[in-house]
Amino acid sequence: TVTDILEDRGVPVTINCEEISKIYDSMKRMYDIFFFLLFTYFSEVKEALKKDPNFIKDIKGHKMVLLSNLLRVWL
Repeated sequence: TVTDILEDRGVPVTINCEEISKIYDSMKRMYDIFFFLLFTYFSEVKEALKKDPNFIKDIKGHKMVLLSNLLRVWL
């Protein structure tokens, strides 16, 4: 843990990049689902963000399938 490292207990630290990649992919899917549900219930938010070029760029960049279908954005 971070505490072990700070207290200089000599604990080796390893990072599994594959696991971090899986977490990152899961987070992107979670955001896709979250925004999909948000837009389903609050259509006025959908209309506002639909016009935001940075938001559309992020949808394409992260390949958010649910949002791309909802907002009719080509991936």
